[in-house]
Amino acid sequence: SDYGILPMFKLDEEQENYVSDLNPSGTKWIVIPTTNKEPERATAVIEALSYYSYYNVTPTYYEDALKAKYVRDSQSGQVIDIVRDSICTDYLIGIYRSTIGQHIINRVIAKKNDFVSSWEKQLSSYTKQMDKAYETLDKNN
Repeated sequence: SDYGILPMFKLDEEQENYVSDLNPSGTKWIVIPTTNKEPERATAVIEALSYYSYYNVTPTYYEDALKAKYVRDSQSGQVIDIVRDSICTDYLIGIYRSTIGQHIINRVIAKKNDFVSSWEKQLSSYTKQMDKAYETLDKNN
């Protein structure tokens, strides 16, 4: 099957740059058991492995695998650069994903044809949730 790669859309024409959220499910957690007798050494090894992976493995993965082997045209490689250069982690995007985004996904999965009316009914609630999240972050910063 032929396919293309696109960055996450911009909210409107005024948004200067793309923003690609680093999805928490795409990250890996490392746990050091409480039974580990040398947790400082374990964390030092993990940090060193992460450092060398970031500088040695990741660039090769992007250039040789993602941008050369797994794409069908040079434009897709350019889009991969746009996505990678715009990666961020934003707690508000997580809130969006777990509330508003989940609503969208549920409507699509259920194959409901009432998306617009359902969205309009929920919009006020979503706006209040996002406003509350912004207020909380502003108070804590």
